[in-house]
Amino acid sequence: MGLSRASFAKLSPYPYLLANLEPSDDTVVPARSNGRAPDEARPPAANLSSLTYTQGSAVVRMGDTTAICGVRGEIILTRDIPNYNSANVETELSDYNLIVPNVDLMTGCAPQFLPGGPPCVLQQTLSSRIYSLLNSSSLIEPDQLRIRHEPSEADEDQPMDHDVEVAVETNDQRVAAYWVLFIDVVFISFDGNAFDTAWAAVLAALGDTKLPRATYDADKEQVFCTRKDPRPLTMTGMPVACTVAVFTGRETDRPTIGKHWLLIDPDMMEESLCDESATIVVDCTDGGEMRILSLSKHGGIVLSPKALQSEVFLGWAKRRWKEVVAAITAQPARYSTAVDTGGQIDLPLENEFHSSAPETLFPMPTHHFYPWRLGPKPSCPSSNVASPSHSHGFPRGNALGRHYQRHRPPAIASGIVSLGNSHLVETHPRLTSRALSRSGKAILHVDANGYYGAADAALSLDEADEWAEKHQSQDADAAFSAARVVSSRDEGGLSPARAYSLALAPQLIHARSPLLAQLVSSRAYRQLEFLAVGSLYLFRPSSDGSSSPTLRRVPSTREDLFADTVIPPRSKRRLIKFLKFVVKYDAEPQTDLWKPKAEGPLTEFLESEFGLDSELVPFVVILTLSLDANISVEAGLAAIHRHLTSMGTLGSGFAAVYPKWGGMSELAQVGCRAGAVGGAVYVLGTGVSKLHPQTSSEEADIEVTLSGGVTVKAGALIEGCCRSSEPTAGFSIHIRADLVGFPPGSIVASDGTISATPTFAMMHSSDTGECPVGQCVIYLSTTSNPASQLVLETALESLLRSLSADEKPPPQRLYQLSYEQAAGPGSFSVRGRVGTFALPPVDLLTFHDDVLRSVRDAWQYVIAADGDEEEYMVFEDRQHVADEDDPPTVWVNAIWFSLPALLPILSLPQKKITKPNRVPAISPPSSIPQAPMSGAGKCISP
Repeated sequence: MGLSRASFAKLSPYPYLLANLEPSDDTVVPARSNGRAPDEARPPAANLSSLTYTQGSAVVRMGDTTAICGVRGEIILTRDIPNYNSANVETELSDYNLIVPNVDLMTGCAPQFLPGGPPCVLQQTLSSRIYSLLNSSSLIEPDQLRIRHEPSEADEDQPMDHDVEVAVETNDQRVAAYWVLFIDVVFISFDGNAFDTAWAAVLAALGDTKLPRATYDADKEQVFCTRKDPRPLTMTGMPVACTVAVFTGRETDRPTIGKHWLLIDPDMMEESLCDESATIVVDCTDGGEMRILSLSKHGGIVLSPKALQSEVFLGWAKRRWKEVVAAITAQPARYSTAVDTGGQIDLPLENEFHSSAPETLFPMPTHHFYPWRLGPKPSCPSSNVASPSHSHGFPRGNALGRHYQRHRPPAIASGIVSLGNSHLVETHPRLTSRALSRSGKAILHVDANGYYGAADAALSLDEADEWAEKHQSQDADAAFSAARVVSSRDEGGLSPARAYSLALAPQLIHARSPLLAQLVSSRAYRQLEFLAVGSLYLFRPSSDGSSSPTLRRVPSTREDLFADTVIPPRSKRRLIKFLKFVVKYDAEPQTDLWKPKAEGPLTEFLESEFGLDSELVPFVVILTLSLDANISVEAGLAAIHRHLTSMGTLGSGFAAVYPKWGGMSELAQVGCRAGAVGGAVYVLGTGVSKLHPQTSSEEADIEVTLSGGVTVKAGALIEGCCRSSEPTAGFSIHIRADLVGFPPGSIVASDGTISATPTFAMMHSSDTGECPVGQCVIYLSTTSNPASQLVLETALESLLRSLSADEKPPPQRLYQLSYEQAAGPGSFSVRGRVGTFALPPVDLLTFHDDVLRSVRDAWQYVIAADGDEEEYMVFEDRQHVADEDDPPTVWVNAIWFSLPALLPILSLPQKKITKPNRVPAISPPSSIPQAPMSGAGKCISP
């Protein structure tokens, strides 16, 4: 009894497709397994104006692949654009990020795209390709997005501040603001060829877009919009994408080796069987004359530039253009769709083709925050978006509690909330790996954990349970210990475990941190999405014990102080005096005031030099974001200076950003991905079991045995320290990207214990991607002492009471994780050919910039005299990469272990070793990977 066609296709998809394309019976017409001819695309269908709350929208379907696209405009004033240049009339769209596309596949549109998960590599690549094509095709003219203002005579008599650059002058008008177009593409079903469908949906939605009439009021310095007589968005053309996949004959008992078939508009099964694809974007609006806007190829060596510009291939593209344009414009096609279903298509072939890897751009803003992407913050003064109804602006709902208790000696505490700064332990090597990813050195990165990120990881609930069980012992030498989980899963309320992404390293990054500059110079920012961190609040316990505690917003600017109605005028003047002082604290004559007292307590300095009383001092000290109750004058002024000078750098109203989808784990994954693209080998579930002593000199290669029994030689070994002589402590729960500080003495536990050190809570809503909608996560942390656990429990209960409306119960705790964390000096040391990162200090709630100095030390150690200081973390976009069919050998110059994802770029004299069975050959990637960690760089789990 033979198998049915459906069973044959599932069990042996490759032979099944080959049998259809080259049937053994000559009387059977060759066709694909889906019934289409090789050059027959799925008919497109489009429906416009499908969404209500957008300026333009469309639904496009190609076979079983369906995408919805919505376009929404927001307004940004030119004065809010950093480095705005009035003379820039050529590259406004890209320089000011006026068009922001985002693709979302994590909707359940296919089994591999489960809802609620972090963005996959494919959707990030799609966002990047759409972003690049929107800018390179000049589909939208900049003038379509300009909002002009014609100055009156009164305006000319009273010029504006010299710091505000005058906008573009055209016919006595200046550009006062721009429209920012946010383009969201959501897939609701998926069956291959995602780019063609997504681009067609974007094209249809932009053609449907109508922007409100906008006028600029110079007196109020705002833009006002009216929905009457909206202005249609005009496009310069109708570029359409056409993708083909190359199916090659192999692994059969028939003579098919060397044959290939071009399959236009491949479905999901065909994409999984094809190693090579090409996409051409053409526009035939100018009298039918074809204009090629983009031509890209991914993987393989079958297609050459000559093949992609042949009459046959261009004829397919032109026919596809007519089909898609007809569907979008709702005009029936006036041409025959009959196709030649002949056999193999012979196109001219060459062995060399230079493909360009698409850039990577990441997701979009929500209506509560905008994801910060190294560009200006859009604003829309004419419309107010309602925030969640709650006092202090925090979203209501259940509190998902991760109770991390980091215990450590009095002066140092692990970062804010949850697993605090522990991520820095692993961040050192991962950042170093990215710094070395372009050095031409081969890297083997092994990680004893079964997940990416190590101490930077973002864990599901099941993974968090396993992590806590692994770290529950009271080991004084371990980086993490005393982990404990309290869960109410049996009582309901929790979503599936994979709906959560609990960050072990939920650190903030100040806007002026050198880390952000390095993310830009190394091109890593395209793979990251940030949320602006909201306000900082100060917890105030109830005065009489009967009322609920309150949260007071901490003013960080003079404008905030002027708007405050509680602080007395005299106190405001003193605070303003201090703000002016700290902005230039490192220059004379300010240094003469504080340097003699640099090692003294900051609190005493504020009282003696600025006359701040006990009510005002906490408002200042809380800006240090330090868990040290006795922070010194020098350290405190530096921390406050960084916070204040970061305010407004990337947009008004915030000083720091937070990586979406799991905190610092995203940076770890960027490093891991950079390593794979650069040719590194990344092995999960494998650690270093033995380091063999060097037999000759310190210059000799080192020999390392991995836990799987494989022995390798390397020019250098970089390891992360998993022990520390100093322990630390912390606790956590999420609500939103806001901070709450508990000053010393503000928490009184049930046994009468009074908190002696500061405690911080970082609150995240579902906008961070770390929990489902309607829930929140709170991270709490404090320094270690015998009462830390009880203090954190009390702080959590007090915080939830302060966030509860009158006579309503506080949010329910669904899950809680607590643990202790160790800390160290955060330095990098070298012994022989082994470099070691010490555990970082855990004294700040924000990313510690000292980490970057250690990373640079490691980079200099590895590259020795081969590196150029000016090239450090300054990368160009990858243009050409080699073939994957390299000899079966491994080049190992450096080994990283106990540190997951940011290790891709070391450099030392290469040593050739025999390829281990479990370690794939290293070769440069042939394209940006279309699935997580695919391509030439391999990520494998034993």
